Amino acid sequence: MPFIPVRYAISYGVHRYDGIINRYCVDNVPTTNTNWGKCYTTPGVNPAIYIYTGSETPACQTEGTCTRYNTTTVTRSIATIFDQPAKQAILSFFSIRSHSVVFDSIDKLPAGIILPNFDVNPYLWMFPQYIFRTISYPYYDPVTNIYFDINPYTITRGNVYIMRWSGSLLVNKIILIHYEGSCNNCWSMSSGMIVWQQEASPLAIIKLRYEEWLAHKELRNSFGYSITGIHQSGWSAQDMIRALKEVYPDRSWAVYDDRENTLYIYNLDIDDVPEGLFDLLTVVSVVVLKPKTDADAALRWIRDISSYFEQDHGGQEEGKV
Repeated sequence: MPFIPVRYAISYGVHRYDGIINRYCVDNVPTTNTNWGKCYTTPGVNPAIYIYTGSETPACQTEGTCTRYNTTTVTRSIATIFDQPAKQAILSFFSIRSHSVVFDSIDKLPAGIILPNFDVNPYLWMFPQYIFRTISYPYYDPVTNIYFDINPYTITRGNVYIMRWSGSLLVNKIILIHYEGSCNNCWSMSSGMIVWQQEASPLAIIKLRYEEWLAHKELRNSFGYSITGIHQSGWSAQDMIRALKEVYPDRSWAVYDDRENTLYIYNLDIDDVPEGLFDLLTVVSVVVLKPKTDADAALRWIRDISSYFEQDHGGQEEGKV
């Protein structure tokens, strides 16, 4: 089975193309101060993360520039990137930049950084914990091919972390985790890119929340989950079509059969399909299962799918779950 490359951009509080590098939150003033909890984030991206267990409301929560968590934990699951129970994926690369006030003073671990992982309570990639006590930065480990740097530039408040990895990790599920070290009154922002290789099987092309996919046995039995909305692979294109007709008869969606290079579209017209999708999937023919009858549903599908192709150009839909 051939594999195709898949990229997914994350942006929580700061965009990876943001030229204004001084993005941070204010945590070091009294909670009665109107600036407490204010976050200076990149406009239009996912909110920053703010953890505070008290009853006061940080300014960023009121302004909509942060997602506030009122419980502490060591690691927190932020999103599921893909979940392919019957298929395989090869995680091959990630590059993450984080602005954060979180720091693990005991093991000197890079805290407040969002990372892809296959375990919700992960050991931080291939780093032995003791190594953080003795190494200098930037640090590169040629054995695990991982690069790590702390504070390559300065921000008004907090630290800057950079982590990059390239390799070949065969998995069928990857989640985004946020390492917090049980901190309180702390914040972080992260951006970057994750790349994996996905089996080029028949694909269900519909943007779903992970909870939506989990809620329907018909979908789980027919295809796996991918946050991109495109790389949701299965075994049979016709099984996918039957499941989607049953669960989402009023939505717009498509199914790509890689065996015959045929794209099946539902509640869509051919003109609705983004050109990038034709190029990505090498579409030879299109079959209209149902002509467009709901323009709003079709527009939602177009926006969802088009956002994937905007990621390399600073599109603001990336990273949203």
